[in-house]
Amino acid sequence: MLVEAELLKSSITGGNKIRMASRYVENIFADTIEPETRRSIWSPAYAASIIWTAAGNKIQTRIESCPYFTTPADVLARAKPAKTIEKVHRFIRALSSHPSTSLALRYWATEHLDEIE
Repeated sequence: MLVEAELLKSSITGGNKIRMASRYVENIFADTIEPETRRSIWSPAYAASIIWTAAGNKIQTRIESCPYFTTPADVLARAKPAKTIEKVHRFIRALSSHPSTSLALRYWATEHLDEIE
């Protein structure tokens, strides 16, 4: 069973419009994709939201036109720039085989990748 706390922080923090990835997921991103910067935290947040919605869950946002992400497409519409989307998918690929992630997280990451390929 996919556990929300493995992927996401418990609430939307600060002035953010979406929930950020858990520290655990952010650390994996920093180890596998790129070192942490102020901007780099968005890619793991999008990846976590994509995996969560791919598993059939919804996630609340502070986006007026989209109060909930209900599908990976909702999340990708927010991620927009092709460079960001490519990095998000690269990270989801890393999560799909990362030895420290749960079987459920690897499963849903793989399911999403299978949908887009």
